[in-house]
Amino acid sequence: MKTSPYPSIQFAFAGRQIWPLVLAALHTQPKRLFLFHSSDSDESYYPAHRLEEFFRQNARIFPFECILCRVSHDNFGEIKDTLHQHAQSIHGSMSQIAVNITGGNKLMAIAAFDLAKACHAELLYLERGNQIVRFVPASDGAPFHISTNTIDPAIANDIDPLDILACQMGASEIQNKGELIRLSNSTPPSPEKITPENARKFLSIQNSSNKKPAIGDSLEFFAAAILLAHGVKTLRRGVELRPKKTKAPHSEIDLLFIWNGRLWLVDCKDKKPCEEYVRQFRDETRHLPIPDHAQDILSRIQNDLSRSHTQVMKEDLAAISEMGGVLGQVVCVRSAQLSSEIIQYANDHHIAVAYKNSLARDIAFILKNNRTRDEHLSSDKPLSQHRNGHHLDDLARAMDASF
Repeated sequence: MKTSPYPSIQFAFAGRQIWPLVLAALHTQPKRLFLFHSSDSDESYYPAHRLEEFFRQNARIFPFECILCRVSHDNFGEIKDTLHQHAQSIHGSMSQIAVNITGGNKLMAIAAFDLAKACHAELLYLERGNQIVRFVPASDGAPFHISTNTIDPAIANDIDPLDILACQMGASEIQNKGELIRLSNSTPPSPEKITPENARKFLSIQNSSNKKPAIGDSLEFFAAAILLAHGVKTLRRGVELRPKKTKAPHSEIDLLFIWNGRLWLVDCKDKKPCEEYVRQFRDETRHLPIPDHAQDILSRIQNDLSRSHTQVMKEDLAAISEMGGVLGQVVCVRSAQLSSEIIQYANDHHIAVAYKNSLARDIAFILKNNRTRDEHLSSDKPLSQHRNGHHLDDLARAMDASF
């Protein structure tokens, strides 16, 4: 195994979003990772324990020891003291330790920065676009020398996306792991040659579902084959989730995979909106003498169905987007054209949209750019720039203000 240029002992702060810590651990390859968490159950304690279990279950990919440690979330001095005490008990000093300040809250990051500056410890921070920023103690009078390296997103390709999803979720758990899908041939087919009718012949399916065939199966297999043809290594189909301590499933993820250092969730719908049936009814009965008041009733039904469909669509997309986390990406695949209101909602929430009749082209663009076509035309900003969370520029301003 290639020797890592980073310190072999690392400290990190747990937070609700676990994916950045996973990428950083893959890239830096520590021998021991001390994962600090507070008593806040949702924001730190449970995420830390899920992450420790994830590392343990995937020891082949993460061959290091992960040690959980308690830390304050709101006392600056206690945070510094806790880090310093652990460093002394492990290595005698902070100088051979790197502290990853991507997770946790801003107070933890500033406390770690203050301590690292005083004790000549290294700091790490995962920035947008898979950029890992390294603050190395300097000997020329400056506190740090700062360098940036790009994490190869392919390092995450061997992780089962289901494990990342399970680690990410707090309120839900996996009821059905779904099907595991890969290409049936080592030579990927040309995406343009894949159709809804021939898609399944390109796929190797494990844990095949015993459910009755559904209307949306064809579109899901079509999307899966195109994604794999574009380079996705493996994906899951039909993952069912349920709230913890219940037995009834409450949601299903059509397709789930890892690509370009992100967890991707795909929502497929292959049926017409209900309001389209009203239009179809009008077309079929246009030669009949339907009274004006009946036409008004049909219009009200159509408008009500449209509003209801729009609301349900927004709720579905919001729910699946939440599952993906801060470094997740949602793709909405549809056979029918979406309304301008839903397209605007998707763009506002950084959800990519692809259509069945142009799926190979749309998927190619989305995988390459990590954003929708409309976003690409209207903005040069990367999709992740709009995400929540403390970024390097915010962090630097907060640190400058603290000294």
